[in-house]
Amino acid sequence: MTRSCPTCGAQLAATAPADAPAAPSAPEAGPPVRPRYGQALPKRLHKSPATVSWDQGRWPNFSVAELKCRCAPGDGGCAGEYFHDVRFLDALQRLRDLMDAPLRITSARRCPVRNRRVRGASRSQHMLAMAADIALDRHNPVQLARFAVRAGFSGIGFGATFLHVDMREGREGFHYDNGRAAWIDRFGFDPAERFDTTGKL
Repeated sequence: MTRSCPTCGAQLAATAPADAPAAPSAPEAGPPVRPRYGQALPKRLHKSPATVSWDQGRWPNFSVAELKCRCAPGDGGCAGEYFHDVRFLDALQRLRDLMDAPLRITSARRCPVRNRRVRGASRSQHMLAMAADIALDRHNPVQLARFAVRAGFSGIGFGATFLHVDMREGREGFHYDNGRAAWIDRFGFDPAERFDTTGKL
């Protein structure tokens, strides 16, 4: 809305009445959001199990004790370091729920010393982040592998006596040399190749 100057007739911009409310100012930026004390970060390497804040309600069927590195005190390795990855733990608990049976973890986090001792791969997910080898005993191996896919794992390895699961970037299925023939016989096709190409089993 405009008004005219009473002297020269020029068009002037309208002004707000003196009693008009002021325009709201932009809200000030608040402090950065930080995790609450004791709240688990999405990913974190713990040099000792003593520093881990474990949510037993969220992962009731697992513990730091079975997922930490298995170096023994005084053997030149670590002090039981553990890589806390919330996405990995959620997927592991989903797999446990789908199987509706206990999962026996034969290997999880490995420090570099431990990884060398067991002759793990130089870029092993057990060492770079977190992974788990799950014993096949007492399980239907095909069902275990299919449920691992449903649980959301992106890395699945087929071993002779175990199934490897991890949360690597990108999808990858692979065989351990001593397990390939048995897994192909169980499925009737190559499960590693199928998972690589379709993301399914």
